[in-house]
Amino acid sequence: MKEQFTHHNHSLVSIPDFDGYYAGEDGLIYSCQSNWRGYGVRSLSTQCSHDGYKLVYLTVGIGKTKKKKVHFLVCSAFHGKKKLAELEVRHLDGDRLNNNPNNLKWGTRSENAIDRSKHGKQKGRYGNNQKLTISQVTKIRSDNRSNSDIANDYNVTSKSISNIKRGKTWKQK
Repeated sequence: MKEQFTHHNHSLVSIPDFDGYYAGEDGLIYSCQSNWRGYGVRSLSTQCSHDGYKLVYLTVGIGKTKKKKVHFLVCSAFHGKKKLAELEVRHLDGDRLNNNPNNLKWGTRSENAIDRSKHGKQKGRYGNNQKLTISQVTKIRSDNRSNSDIANDYNVTSKSISNIKRGKTWKQK
């Protein structure tokens, strides 16, 4: 059964299979367990995964941690556990960092592919790891600034910019 309460004007819902952890309507993950510092309810810090999603580390058992993607935890809390193994979390607005529960929905791989196409993101050479849209790549190709300046604007590496400009990735048809 879902536990729910409000903390600092945010609705928090328990995450299935992770006692003491809650997903917030703000898209953050909260711990309600006490710890050696004596903190009560607190949001967990996130890291970015290699494929552009937010990650958190949850403590399970004594001294064991599990790395979990935030969008999976938020979707599980607000929309229930996935009913079929082949379902995955869809970001309805195409933004991998927007983990608001209203932006997340369980769906099939083909529904996710349709979403990517709708949002201008193509499936790249390395799977779904690209962070850029086709229109951004077009702008990058015509940008005469240094690769590192361009990379900073798009939150990617200068090597990625170099590969785009030299046609090694995002090859033109």
